[in-house]
Amino acid sequence: MQMQSSLELAEKEHRKMFEKITERPEEMKKLMTEVQSSPQLAEEHRKMFEKIAEHAEEMKLMTEVQSSLQLAEKEHRKMFEKIAEHAEEMKKLMTEVQLSSSRVCKVTLPEMAKSVARVIDGLRSRYNIPPTRV
Repeated sequence: MQMQSSLELAEKEHRKMFEKITERPEEMKKLMTEVQSSPQLAEEHRKMFEKIAEHAEEMKLMTEVQSSLQLAEKEHRKMFEKIAEHAEEMKKLMTEVQLSSSRVCKVTLPEMAKSVARVIDGLRSRYNIPPTRV
């Protein structure tokens, strides 16, 4: 119980010192001297700085991960937009192909059949070949 209360005391002291440092940077030397004169405070101070350093490293990694995720999301959005553009172009192309093939089936092939029939009729009349019935 006494160990815990002394840790709490050290923590309170550290908070007070931190507040003083942030309020008045010129008092930092004095506070550092106080910390160095107390081995318990010095040890607690060292542990807290180690934790702060660990957390700072974790925050750095988290920031890197977050920026990587944002970059990946941005790239994903670009890819999605390109895919959507290509899909729209493919729809247009398919529509044009369907229209062209429809025209070929409805207009061009019958026109070609009539033209071939005329050529065949012309050759028959030229060479006096009688038409055959099927």
